[in-house]
Amino acid sequence: AVPRLPASLARAVGGLLALRGSIGAPRMARTSLNVPTGPRRRFVSIRLDLAEALAAGHAHHATVNDVVLTAIGGALHRLLEQRGEQQEVFVLSVPFSGRRQASVGELGNQSGVIPIRVPGVGHPFTRLDAVAAATRTAKLAPAGASTALLGPFFRLLARLGLFQRFISRQRTIHTFVTNLRGPGEPLAIFGCPVIGLVPLTGPTGNVTVSFAVLSYAGGLEVTLAADPDACPDLLALRTLLEHEFATLLH
Repeated sequence: AVPRLPASLARAVGGLLALRGSIGAPRMARTSLNVPTGPRRRFVSIRLDLAEALAAGHAHHATVNDVVLTAIGGALHRLLEQRGEQQEVFVLSVPFSGRRQASVGELGNQSGVIPIRVPGVGHPFTRLDAVAAATRTAKLAPAGASTALLGPFFRLLARLGLFQRFISRQRTIHTFVTNLRGPGEPLAIFGCPVIGLVPLTGPTGNVTVSFAVLSYAGGLEVTLAADPDACPDLLALRTLLEHEFATLLH
C-alpha cells in the first residue's frame, strides 16, 4: 500500500480537479428536470450522420461529444421554456472509462464522471466553443480520477442506507449523457446484417430524462430515456433536439 500512496494521492487531487465545479458549488435551482421518478421508462431515438457530426466538431476544434452536449443544452433550455421555466446553464454528468487497457489480473469497471456546465442560450456555435473549452479543461484530470472521491462516498452512503435518498434528492446535475464509440464497419450475425444499434440507458434517482449516444457504421444514434410520468413531453424534447442538431450540423 505504501508504494501506491503517491499514485492514490495524485488520483485524489485529480478527482478534486475533475469535480471542482460541483464540490462546494451552490445547489442548482429547482426545475422540473429533477423530480421524483417512478419505475416506468420510455425511449425515443434520433439517427444522425456521423460524418456531419465530425465535420461540425472539427470546424470548431471540438469533438462529436461536444456537439452532442451542445445540442442537448439548447434542447433542454427550450423544453423548460415551453414549460414556463427559465434555466440558462445545465450541468450534464458525462461518464467515461478510466481503463487504458485490460489484463486478466485487473478486471472490473474502472469509470469516472465529469460534470460539464453546458450553456443553453446564445448562438449555437458560440455555445459549442464554450462546451469544447470546458471538456478540454475537464480532460486534464487523470482518467477515472473522480472515482477516487465518489467511489468511497457512494459506498459509505450505501452502507448507511442513504444512497437512494441521496440520488432521489440531489441537485448537483440535471441529466446524464453517455457516449460510446461503436464499430466503424457494419456487423453481421450468422450472415444477417446488423443495420442499426440503439443504445439504452435508464435515468435514476430524480433525473427525469437521460441521453445515450452510440456511433455505428457511419451513423450516430441518440436515445432519449425518460420517466413518462415525470417527462410527459418526451416527443417534444426529441423534436427540439432534432432542431438543435440540424442547426449545428448544417
